[in-house]
Amino acid sequence: MRFLLRLATVVGLCAGAWVVHATEPDAPACGPGDTAPAPAASQPEPASHAPSPSSTAVSAGAPSASAPAPVASSRGTASTGASSRPSIRTATPAAEPGRKAQDRARRGLPAYPKVVESVGEGGAVATGHPLATRAALRVMRDGGSAVDAAIAAALTLGVVEPYHAGLGGGGFAVVFDAMSASAQSVDFRERAPLATSTSPSVGLRTRRGCSAVAIPGTVAGLWALHQAGGVLPWADLFPEAVAAADQGVVLGGLAAARVRERAPALREDPDAAAIYLPGGHPLRQGDLLLQTDLAETMRVLARDGPQAFYAGPIGQRIVEGCQDRGGLMSLEDFELYRARVGPAQAAQFGDRVFYTVGPPSIGGLQVLQLFRMAQHLPLSAPYGRPQNMHLLAEAMRISFSERTQWASDGERAIVPVELFVDDNPASLAVARIRPARRIPLQHLRPDAEGPVDGGTTHISVVDALGNAVALTMTINFRFGAAVVGRGTGILLNDTMDDFSAPPGESNIYYLSDGPLNYPAPGAPPLSSMSPIIVARGGLPELVLGGVGGPMIPTSVAQVLVNRFLYGMPLRPAVGVPRIHHQLLPDRVAYEGRHLEEDARGYLEQRGHSLHSVRNIGTIYAVEVAPDGTRTAVADVRSHGAAGVTGRVLPPVAP
Repeated sequence: MRFLLRLATVVGLCAGAWVVHATEPDAPACGPGDTAPAPAASQPEPASHAPSPSSTAVSAGAPSASAPAPVASSRGTASTGASSRPSIRTATPAAEPGRKAQDRARRGLPAYPKVVESVGEGGAVATGHPLATRAALRVMRDGGSAVDAAIAAALTLGVVEPYHAGLGGGGFAVVFDAMSASAQSVDFRERAPLATSTSPSVGLRTRRGCSAVAIPGTVAGLWALHQAGGVLPWADLFPEAVAAADQGVVLGGLAAARVRERAPALREDPDAAAIYLPGGHPLRQGDLLLQTDLAETMRVLARDGPQAFYAGPIGQRIVEGCQDRGGLMSLEDFELYRARVGPAQAAQFGDRVFYTVGPPSIGGLQVLQLFRMAQHLPLSAPYGRPQNMHLLAEAMRISFSERTQWASDGERAIVPVELFVDDNPASLAVARIRPARRIPLQHLRPDAEGPVDGGTTHISVVDALGNAVALTMTINFRFGAAVVGRGTGILLNDTMDDFSAPPGESNIYYLSDGPLNYPAPGAPPLSSMSPIIVARGGLPELVLGGVGGPMIPTSVAQVLVNRFLYGMPLRPAVGVPRIHHQLLPDRVAYEGRHLEEDARGYLEQRGHSLHSVRNIGTIYAVEVAPDGTRTAVADVRSHGAAGVTGRVLPPVAP
């Protein structure tokens, strides 16, 4: 009981006073930041850049700068896009007046006031930064679709949170179309250069520098999204991002801490140092982050489309800038890159359908598996009982064990999707779990010898017509490879570190995914990104995704358990403390002080080692009630923001 009382206090402090449209300008997030803590598979054959049979490759290099062909759907009026090559229209910058934001930051407050929850009508969005949320809301108020709003938010996030994501990275999206009640996935995961060795023992520097960079997919992915469901012209989605890059973004405490943390790596690259360490010193809280080269790059992309990136001057500068610094990228790699569009991975849970992405993302499949297992576990309300923690931790261990054995990019080896999605495997897995003792590690990883957050962001959007997008993107670790493409302002990923490390080693997230994920020419590495759309009765009910490397699937799964199995409202379902286990290191991670002594004793008696971390994942979610009311929630662990385009409704009792 003491644990539950303590937990209730924590939820009250972290999730606020349940204020609807709760702006918290003077309260820092509960433990801002993203902490990543552990798991690994036969010699693959080289993969080409060719699309897999189950998906459609969308060309990034369009023959002209025209936007997609007209799209007539439930999203609204068809648009011919940017076929006349319009320049970016003049718009009031999304940024709050710089002096005010700087004053707030220097007083230790968030530079841009965050909004934890917003309930109302119309379109709704939750992102990791207030300026990105404002961009998405502006787009929807201008008549744009959920796809348009997600693209505008994604472009803006790449400017205001460059340490998490941007044009130099990749990601995944799930798009729900309200008219057809169907969902598609968009895979724009980064891919290894064609010059990549197939030997896992080749000693590349995969955590910083040009040898860590995989071919970026974000530009191709956003273009593919626009082709699939954009309504506004392509160029109309750039104003906030360009303004933020040109006029500057005020750094808050979290962003300044990220710069300090990666300063040694950023200092090695002259272009990165010029942006983030002007005069040789890291930017500080309250300083203005100016990215004029990035602003010009975005103007070119807005005018010319993605061919400027993959078959034009932008990609050429990136390649040439890395050729003398150990980079493996070539112009051919850029020209061959394609985003992949295909049916979303679906799983039925009663009268609900969960949509997510499949390989090379394994995170979404793990979410489906964990939720399926949770339905078979003897979990019992209230939330936070130590018994529930033990059972969920064991389910997580089993999931990461099976990820190690079976997960691949889906191109070099077939992934047994049914193992993660179907009910019978979940039931058999749960039968292995014992209430009184954890499963010995050797039963899950016979080869285990013991222990041997990152740069990601997420956007959840639902528009007024019921179209929805769950979009997760990354540059892998914070600031990626700490390399900026020469003259482009684009911070490049270090996604080569997401391939399996040589035997006995692990990547930056302590993952050792095994030989099915060894590097290969043109191959995408595995990912933990887990965008999810839950539909009920042919309409979106919940859109969510998260941040935090391997903590993403376990965090998303716990929010789904909280919401649908425990019946918690969305805000506490997102905000309450979480646990995480990824098999290796073989320990239960928990958030800060949010585990009472009796709960610790209960878990330790069952053989668990415990490890305190600052945060476990960060979630952004939008829920649609049966009456159409939207609830958008930005995790209290972040400095993000939630918003709605229409009338904001009064508070509702929790």
